[in-house]
Amino acid sequence: MEERNEFTPGPWKAFDVSEMHDEPRFMVGPREFCSIAEVRAGSTEAEETGDVAANARLIAAAPALYEALRELLSGHDNLYVAHFGPNSNPLDDIAAKAARSALLLANTGGTENG
Repeated sequence: MEERNEFTPGPWKAFDVSEMHDEPRFMVGPREFCSIAEVRAGSTEAEETGDVAANARLIAAAPALYEALRELLSGHDNLYVAHFGPNSNPLDDIAAKAARSALLLANTGGTENG
């Protein structure tokens, strides 16, 4: 899997800037007013401040989640083979497939199936 790592390095934080607007709004980035993303209520009135804050926190966690997946997979194959034997296929592990798919999505915008 090709790793592009062209994103702004973390850590990122979610900053509540709602007081400057008429709606719940967060800026996400490495420091205040250095924006990677702006998260605000969608077009539905059902979206509350908590939803916007949760979305902002999830986006802010992206660099840490990416690195956690990379670390998890870096030793996964050797541990899998050591545990299940030399004829096992670590690519068959469901959790590893999900992690690889997530990294592929982050790196290329695609999935293993295209």
